[in-house]
Amino acid sequence: MENNKVTIAYFAVGSALKFDKKKLLRSDGTSEYFATIRLLLRNPNVGRVLLLSKSDWKRISESQRRELDPEGKIFDPYTVFPELSKRPKPDTIDERREYYTKYYEILEEAGIKADFGIGFTSQGWSTTALPGFLNTLKPPYKPVKCLDMTLFYASEIIYYLNKTNLKWWMLATDPRYVRPSMRYRDITNLPQKVLGQQDFDIAWFGISEFKRDACLENDGDYIIRNIVSRYSGIEKMNLIDGGVHDVEKADKPHKFTIVSMQLSPPTAKEDMRFNILKEYVLDKDPEQKARIFGKWSPQFKEGHPQFKGYIATKDLDKTFAETRYTLVLPTAAGWVTSKYAEMLQLGVVPFLHPDYDTQFHIVPETHPIRVRDADDFYSKMKYLDENPESRIKLVKHLQEELISDAYTGKFMLDLINDNLEEVGIPNKLLADGDALFPKKAKQIEPQPKATTLF
Repeated sequence: MENNKVTIAYFAVGSALKFDKKKLLRSDGTSEYFATIRLLLRNPNVGRVLLLSKSDWKRISESQRRELDPEGKIFDPYTVFPELSKRPKPDTIDERREYYTKYYEILEEAGIKADFGIGFTSQGWSTTALPGFLNTLKPPYKPVKCLDMTLFYASEIIYYLNKTNLKWWMLATDPRYVRPSMRYRDITNLPQKVLGQQDFDIAWFGISEFKRDACLENDGDYIIRNIVSRYSGIEKMNLIDGGVHDVEKADKPHKFTIVSMQLSPPTAKEDMRFNILKEYVLDKDPEQKARIFGKWSPQFKEGHPQFKGYIATKDLDKTFAETRYTLVLPTAAGWVTSKYAEMLQLGVVPFLHPDYDTQFHIVPETHPIRVRDADDFYSKMKYLDENPESRIKLVKHLQEELISDAYTGKFMLDLINDNLEEVGIPNKLLADGDALFPKKAKQIEPQPKATTLF
């Protein structure tokens, strides 16, 4: 640490970071990467943010860089060291190994260090991320390979983490990439903890030491280490600096809206989500006034005009700002999702399906927004419609209780501070837990009447 300011290594294993706001998406995690680094850059105790991932930082305009990082805290190796960008595309195993080792060597020679790391994981991190380092597990033993996506977006980071033994935390926002059994086998420097959206234990299979001759036949070369994933509330990241919709002033003519995509293949005749929608919406909506947005095959939509088709992301806020209620559906992996928080931000009552958040992280098991069945769901909507002041009071209470620390950024700072203290890093990112973004009202642009949503 220099001058009591921390240097944070920041990365997404398996994908690029994006700083061009026009290219940020919720669907690929880039909006969460951006929201978190923006929070870190505004923190007076952060002196430098070292980008371990490739990014578009060098390609955005100078004015965009100054707007995001007025104090020049971002250290992008690809901007500072042009030789990184000039490396030819590697072909042979030896060239590919030299590609990712060179990155670490340049940073090491320049004396670039970090105090700790914060990283996400995505689709580009594969079972083996360091081509040519290990051999295959079974005969004939040959140097392992990996896809180009892994080489370009994961290999350099994994090698850096192994060589530096930097303490780091994984932010897990997608259940596809973090599971109870992990087999990313060429990383020795595992995260201190997974900060995620569900509590579970992780058995991580991999090499015990960072050596190239590891093999299964040698006792102890491959081991299973145990780490934990802990629910951390990080599903609220996209709300940072987002403000909150004033439900008292909102005109909400639509009773129920939901965004739900088909889970099964296009030709399937059965779908878990459709079964839930049929029980909780379609069978209980004789006037067919409910609105279901999302892509569905014709066999599911037939006879159900409630299916409205695809809706663009830019229109979601406007649509839900006019809605009183929604139903938050479970995921196959059982993780908490961001939907309840995004709905509260827009002044919508987010009723929770019985199979959603069964670990009861968001609200207790007996909380009013949890529904027992479809009858209970409709009974609660009926009561709140007959008593609109109760609906407004409920929403305002939940906004304060569940997301007031989200749009200020406080929840994320507290989370990182607490985990630093657990491993003996005493320097807090922000003393006294103050927030970096002021509370504000979320502005909803009125929807043009002449346009269609689908």
